[in-house]
Amino acid sequence: MMRKTLALLAAGAVFAAGAAIATIIQPKPPAAIAATEVATAHAPKVTPEPPHPSIAKVLDRADDLHLSDFQRQQLRALSARVQAEAQALRQEIANLEARLERGFTENHIDPVRIDGLTTRIGQLEGRLRATRLMARLDTRALLLPEQLAQLGSLHRNDGDMPQASMLEADPLFDER
Repeated sequence: MMRKTLALLAAGAVFAAGAAIATIIQPKPPAAIAATEVATAHAPKVTPEPPHPSIAKVLDRADDLHLSDFQRQQLRALSARVQAEAQALRQEIANLEARLERGFTENHIDPVRIDGLTTRIGQLEGRLRATRLMARLDTRALLLPEQLAQLGSLHRNDGDMPQASMLEADPLFDER
């Protein structure tokens, strides 16, 4: 009975994932592509927003940005705090993943336990992501407007490829 329930849950999950992917990856008809290209070709150039830099990027550019000793100290303290918080969250996630794996290995798992553990893991992963994003806001708050503008200019002049999204996970906020 338990195997049938798990098999049905697995089949449902596979079906739902396939349906979600199918709705995301729908090709645009040629007319829609052409209309988009025409609209963007004539769109006015927009000045990019000031950056939301990673701690590591700002510390790497500390001399170029003429950071004060106070700013450097604050950024190092922020980095240490965020690293400690992120490490604690990663450890808690690893512990829950191990409990989940152990449940399967020892054949002491049921849908309720799977749901509870994976929900908690998801919450912790969300907190980890929020920690990274909040660190960007905290970093930005420590910089002067001139430093933010200079950082954006340095980034563009380096020929760095822009990331697909600032919201993507970065290994402890380092996206060089």
